[in-house]
Amino acid sequence: MVFAYPIIDTVSIIKQDGSVDFSLSVTAASGVAYNIEDNTLAISSSRGNEITMIDLTKQKVTKTFSPGGKTIGIVATNNKLVYHIYKKAIQVMDLTDESTRDITTENIDTAINITISGHKLYYTSYYYHTVVCCDFDGTKQWSFKDVNLLRNPYGISADNDGNVYVLGNGTKNVVVFSHDGQTKKELLSSNDGLNSAYAINFERATNHLLVATDNYKAYLYKVTGN
Repeated sequence: MVFAYPIIDTVSIIKQDGSVDFSLSVTAASGVAYNIEDNTLAISSSRGNEITMIDLTKQKVTKTFSPGGKTIGIVATNNKLVYHIYKKAIQVMDLTDESTRDITTENIDTAINITISGHKLYYTSYYYHTVVCCDFDGTKQWSFKDVNLLRNPYGISADNDGNVYVLGNGTKNVVVFSHDGQTKKELLSSNDGLNSAYAINFERATNHLLVATDNYKAYLYKVTGN
């Protein structure tokens, strides 16, 4: 597991027993993306205007680059990074040559978090209260908005079956969507400890859902019946 602490400018890699493997200093560390192709992490920065690359084998920072603005949402797939540049775009970078292109520039003047499942991109738009699914060309597949069920969506993650888990910061809940957006249900609520939750990750190897809060606590749930 990897935890990013933007207030104390730190990224910590956690062992399975819960102990800290190692920590590194990363300015305003926010989003975390794992690139399986070379066992590296890409860490976004909410105020540092840079993305930091960490080699997990060598346990050190290997590179930093500026995407042109502050970033929070970030994800990796097939040796590519997809990240949100605040007030500019959701952008994709090919890590083999560092070429970039915009995926979408719609409603990006807010906090956006991103996940990928198959050939689809899913992202949350905090102030617009929306969850959006699009392809890698930015063509929208579906969009959801219902502030009674999901307000200020923030963290987002997907499981092996393409179900998408969204953390509602304003509604203090987790809502799960089918891959096509046709079905949805509230999975967790404030009764499950989500009063100050801000990040979520579905561990596909174990079917565990990790929810982190802004008071330095994390909750691990076993998801069944996917």
